[in-house]
Amino acid sequence: MKIHLACDLPEEKVVNITYAEALEFLKQLNEEKFQSCSNWRLPTIKELDNILQFSYREAILVKLVNPLDVEEIWYWTSDTDNISPDFAWIVHQKLLITKCSKEEKCILWPVSDL
Repeated sequence: MKIHLACDLPEEKVVNITYAEALEFLKQLNEEKFQSCSNWRLPTIKELDNILQFSYREAILVKLVNPLDVEEIWYWTSDTDNISPDFAWIVHQKLLITKCSKEEKCILWPVSDL
């Protein structure tokens, strides 16, 4: 499945936000039909991993991988922990994967299906 990546989003809406804040902003993007799309969502672990691997392999999208030159970037995914639903899986800019509380703050990178 091909996906579309959101770009040119306001930093305060996507950086250091909780899982609930990410979902709320996605709802807003969909209502506004941002970039002519109304199906913005969190990427899955696999989608985000593929995006990051491709960008490093091709040496492109470097600004997208770390758009703000932040030292540590953890991205929210749509994957919730099966055992603890208050935890979601997150992916690091260097392709590390772990889970954290949905109350923690990470970065949102919206995607939509083409």
